[in-house]
Amino acid sequence: MKTIAVAWLVHIALLSAAVSVGGATRPKFRPAASNGAGDSRYVVTLAEDEAVGDPNALRQELALIYGAKPEVNASSDARQFAVIMTSARARLLSADSRVSEVVEVPLTPPAPTTPSSSAHLRSRPSGYGDIGQSGTYTYDGAGNITAIGADTFVYDSVQRLVSSVTRGVQENYTYDAYGNRTSATGAVNCLGQTNCAQTVTVDSNTNHLITINGAAVTYDAAGNIKMIAATSSSPGAVYLYDGMGMMTEATVGSDVRQFIYTANDERIAIKQGVSWTWTLRDQSGKVLREFTSLESGSGPNLAMTNWQWAKDYVWHDGLLLATVTPSGTLHYHLDHLGTPRLITDANGVKVAEHAYYPFGAEINLTPHENPEEAMKFTGHERDIVAGDGHTLDYMHARYDNASLGRFQSVDPALDLKKVIATPQAWNRYTYVRNNPLRFTDPTGRYTCSGSEQECKSIEGGLVVLRAAAAEATRANQPGAAVLNQVVDFYGKAGDKNGVAVAVGNLGAGQAMTTGTSGIGPFKTTTVTVDKNFLASKSDSFVRLANGFAHEGDHGIHQRASGMASTRSDIKFLEVSAYRTQGYIYSALKIDDHDFGIWTTTNGWDPAAINAAAEASTQSVCGTGNCPP
Repeated sequence: MKTIAVAWLVHIALLSAAVSVGGATRPKFRPAASNGAGDSRYVVTLAEDEAVGDPNALRQELALIYGAKPEVNASSDARQFAVIMTSARARLLSADSRVSEVVEVPLTPPAPTTPSSSAHLRSRPSGYGDIGQSGTYTYDGAGNITAIGADTFVYDSVQRLVSSVTRGVQENYTYDAYGNRTSATGAVNCLGQTNCAQTVTVDSNTNHLITINGAAVTYDAAGNIKMIAATSSSPGAVYLYDGMGMMTEATVGSDVRQFIYTANDERIAIKQGVSWTWTLRDQSGKVLREFTSLESGSGPNLAMTNWQWAKDYVWHDGLLLATVTPSGTLHYHLDHLGTPRLITDANGVKVAEHAYYPFGAEINLTPHENPEEAMKFTGHERDIVAGDGHTLDYMHARYDNASLGRFQSVDPALDLKKVIATPQAWNRYTYVRNNPLRFTDPTGRYTCSGSEQECKSIEGGLVVLRAAAAEATRANQPGAAVLNQVVDFYGKAGDKNGVAVAVGNLGAGQAMTTGTSGIGPFKTTTVTVDKNFLASKSDSFVRLANGFAHEGDHGIHQRASGMASTRSDIKFLEVSAYRTQGYIYSALKIDDHDFGIWTTTNGWDPAAINAAAEASTQSVCGTGNCPP
């Protein structure tokens, strides 16, 4: 389990940090005389191909990632903007592939800063209607959600959801020994379905479905569902795939849809009859704009006509805020998973209300927006098809069937060798280990514990960790090797390396914890981030980065030598971890205002490291809970 992949992942290219001008090259980073001391002003020039879209949004994005303070953009060139930042951060910014160059200029009293987007300041309702009031979230000791207002949820010993009460309706789930959900009973009144309860039979050798409510299921050689037989109450379905396992055609009764993808497996077109819907996406796969066209002719005479702009999507921090269409603007109010629950118009009047069973099957409520929005469960696009159980959610790498609570295809990124100690991760078809209230699958490749916003904040901290490691390496600093070990410990988004980053309630005074279980090479290490700490540091990726450096140091030692138990060992490891987080500050040349471990004025403070380590040891051992 790793964290969500986001649009603003830093692509550090330190080996090509130069720009060609008139056949010659000059450095992308051009400092003046500040020599890295304190803040200075820098003029940033975006790469030519980055000014085509929304340069203002990119400016804000880069400023957030690299800790820059943007100034009012007085330049007539949309590619240029000014920021206040440290020399070390400016050097990192210059290495971003979206930046052409960063030039230091004399620092004068700064102009008023450009305010960042205040979209989240919009007043939002506290619930989803009288029946679906959001209410209070409660958790068990493992971090599972046990209640949201009047809705309740029960889990088994391996953290799988086994029972839920949603809007007064109880649904029960059963599983086989391999994590296949074999039944979902009790669900009623699902949108577009006469029977949303599901009972399946499973081949235990392959985890393939044999029947769905009595309808036969067949798979292709790659493990993709290719056909579901028709029954008296439901039309059959036939699916076709390309050589990369991406669905290219879905036929449900008379509904035939064809799909076109980019080389990155991002869906850019849907064809139904002669009608086409085209999507323009950002780097993270979020839909920014929809167009429609009509097909005419065939073969060499095929042409697209009647091109129309259909819709624009407005996102903030990976969350859907609004859509703009020729008929007006709609605003979306989301739950903790990023699922739209309430839709209002520009005047704040309720247009639609949505409710879901835990695995994503939608409860039929009125009113509904018209036309119905495709962004549904966890913010993914839903291909709404008439007929029981055939509606699918496009999750980028593959498609999820919310009625079945599982994917149509196998997880393309799962490495069984790295999850051998976590049996619930072995099944390549299950949806987020059958814990859909706690986890999301943003790409169809891996799980992230927490909401989309929480996962994005986590990734922001890891991005800064990688950037600090790169800067320490470039400057040949003593902490470079340690930081690179920590970066390798976490790996990249989508890796199945036995390291998980989770979100939970750790209690007062705890920000992050690390624990390791399992034996030999099949160990599982979980770094848990406190929800309140994460929320308070969601705009401070540097502080998150030093927390991940600290816990990563613990994780490396735990995987090598096990969990420490004596006071002396715990103190030794805390000293090591605080020193590692200090390398973040020294690499980025930022003062540590929390512990004073490293500052630009005094450098390293061994006494501060020892004091912080002693306080952490005391919190674990108290007055005698650990042997000497």
